[in-house]
Amino acid sequence: EWLPEPTPGQKRKLGHRRDDPPTPPSPRQPPPIIPRKTLPPRNSNIPLVGGSLQTSPILIDIENTISRKQQHSFNSLLPLEQQKDQNEQQTIKAHQEFLENKYKTLENERENKLHVSFPEQMWTQVVTFVKETLEKTLENKKNNDQKRLDNLLLDQMREKAVREIKDI
Repeated sequence: EWLPEPTPGQKRKLGHRRDDPPTPPSPRQPPPIIPRKTLPPRNSNIPLVGGSLQTSPILIDIENTISRKQQHSFNSLLPLEQQKDQNEQQTIKAHQEFLENKYKTLENERENKLHVSFPEQMWTQVVTFVKETLEKTLENKKNNDQKRLDNLLLDQMREKAVREIKDI
């Protein structure tokens, strides 16, 4: 329903239009269908000609000495995976030791700063207050770090077990 012209001196309200109602939008046209460019079928009897890729010298040696139909064993990869597992375990243990040392040094630094900052009479009160406030957060952080390290070790043991099952 369209409103009549406003009387002079009155403001036009937002949303009120003077002109005719808009025409409804036309139905959307589907996009034109453009055929894909197709290549002519390839004659499979003609060999492919290339030359842009160089073959590996290892591949050339294998072709010369071993027939293509012979199967190859890739058991040589297993020692590398075992070495990787050992390296991961060593890394996790080293990280765990690093975190423990870091916690100890932070605690020592905190106590030294408290000794220097306050007189001896207030020192015991301040130390107990600081320990009470910080102990819970530090304990939570230690527990979270330990859980992370435990999860890493569990994941590694799970991967090792899966690999051993596949080898059987």
